[in-house]
Amino acid sequence: MIKLNRRKSTTNRKRKHFQFCECGCEGIVSKGSRFLVGHGRRGKKSSPEHIRKISEALTGRPGLFGKDNHFYGKKHSDKSKEKNRQAHLGKKQTQETVDKRMNTIEANGGVWNKGKKMSNEFCKKISERQKGLPGHPCSEETKVILSERIKEIWKNPEHRKRVTKSLSGINHPFYRSKPGMTPENWPRDYPLEFNDKLKEMIRERDGRRCQLCTLSEEENRKLDIHHINYLKFDLDPTNLISLCHSCHGKTEHNRDKWQSFFMGRIRILNRRKKVA
Repeated sequence: MIKLNRRKSTTNRKRKHFQFCECGCEGIVSKGSRFLVGHGRRGKKSSPEHIRKISEALTGRPGLFGKDNHFYGKKHSDKSKEKNRQAHLGKKQTQETVDKRMNTIEANGGVWNKGKKMSNEFCKKISERQKGLPGHPCSEETKVILSERIKEIWKNPEHRKRVTKSLSGINHPFYRSKPGMTPENWPRDYPLEFNDKLKEMIRERDGRRCQLCTLSEEENRKLDIHHINYLKFDLDPTNLISLCHSCHGKTEHNRDKWQSFFMGRIRILNRRKKVA
């Protein structure tokens, strides 16, 4: 009798059963689990008591900072960044949260860059990175909010007093003084000898060109005459130099730098005059 080869019945075979995450993400969970890791509280808000307990449990726990952190060396994707941004839109930190953060910073030695100056090399790197990047112009709504905040700040008399003090006397960028003189008796105006005749003489000596950017007087308005040592009553020709209006404005800051620069420039002009 010929035996027929029959296919074995598959009805008794064990079928593999998949269990999906109950949060609705359609992710497959391991046996005995209801959610994927981190999906159990999706869409739920933690109560203050729950947040407090988590905070106490994590306080002082190793493995959260530096190379021990699970996210060390990784970067958020653009999609993740946008998701986080949308989740935090409209939220404001409570004063308690701000105080906690400031206390943590102080406990760790304060702000890491407080009192430090960036090196020229570091500034150059930042400048190179920023080149070509699109800007982020403020919306009209943001401009209104910023305007209102600034107005509120200036309504504070203590703030106005601090600003006044920081810009008074020798701290003011337009401060002019003479050794031994006080703010009450230093000259408010240039002396009468600082007239058009003297100014024209300096312009002629400098070839009627700005001694910083070399812009000629023909291309611009009449050149300004700058006091190299910032003393308006010192009218020695070696203390006067011709500058265009734009360059003259730059000299109101970093005075030591500009004073040294223009003194060297005057020495060069004097050498040329002797050779001629």
